[in-house]
Amino acid sequence: TDLDLNIDAVENLIQDVEENGYCEINDNTMIYIDGTNLKNIAIEKLETMLDDSYYVDKILDKDSLIEYFINGTSKNEVIRELVNGIEIEELLDM
Repeated sequence: TDLDLNIDAVENLIQDVEENGYCEINDNTMIYIDGTNLKNIAIEKLETMLDDSYYVDKILDKDSLIEYFINGTSKNEVIRELVNGIEIEELLDM
């Protein structure tokens, strides 16, 4: 992707990465240090993504979706299962 960045913005991004272990440049691009725990950011993103049928279809297979529905599984429980069961990088790549 083409990113329009100036030197000051890049310096701020580097500082964010050094302080937090990661930073988001935009909705689709994240820079992070290998080994950084991205679990909290994945939880935040899933809270939004699971409100959108497009992402629900991409993230959950139909059998899991039916099982969650029948069992009355809450959104928070689904998020917890997803974060613990999928590579975070794979999840954030969606």
